[in-house]
Amino acid sequence: MDNSGALVPVFRDGIAYDRNDRVRFWKVEYKKTDVNLAMAMYRDTAKDLYDQVVLCSNDSDAEPVLQALREDFPALLIGVVTPVSPTYLAKGSPREVCSSLSRHVH
Repeated sequence: MDNSGALVPVFRDGIAYDRNDRVRFWKVEYKKTDVNLAMAMYRDTAKDLYDQVVLCSNDSDAEPVLQALREDFPALLIGVVTPVSPTYLAKGSPREVCSSLSRHVH
């Protein structure tokens, strides 16, 4: 990223979203959220804490953990719920689940 930064929409609690209300930011820091989620899903399953797991995501980065869960815990039921933005709802067309995720779910 150059020194000018990038513009992103601002979240203002209690105020309707306005895509033209933007703020400049300088650095995006990846906090390994998907990795932490994957580890938690796998470890909790290994501890036999549940019989089924549902991931609310459409990020293909989750594919490795879903594949590992299917292979290592064949009795575990796995589901994926794809978040839908208001834009998709307004268009009336459903958002499709990432094919790499859907291969590993029931």
